[in-house]
Amino acid sequence: RGAVDFLQKPVSVKPLQAALERALTVSSAAVARREIILCYQQLTPKERELASLVAKGFMNREIAEAMNIAVRTVEVHRARVMEKMQAGSLAELIRRFEKMASPETRIRTTYEP
Repeated sequence: RGAVDFLQKPVSVKPLQAALERALTVSSAAVARREIILCYQQLTPKERELASLVAKGFMNREIAEAMNIAVRTVEVHRARVMEKMQAGSLAELIRRFEKMASPETRIRTTYEP
């Protein structure tokens, strides 16, 4: 949103090209972040809590204990989180959460061991 750069007229080709490249980079990053946020908003509150614990490195058994659910239920929810977040691996899931920088989309948990 808003201006990425200001150029003073007359402007030569190189500064204009550099400014356009910066604007495209900023715009692409914003679009990617928005897509991740839209995926995150599809998660249920339980899935968000579980995702937070997964991202913090908790094992399925620990998550099951923390959330008072069966390990198999954790596995099912975890698979749904991965699918909804369009993440092919745990590392990719964590990267997606890191890209969500605004406070309302940061992952958090009510459980601290």
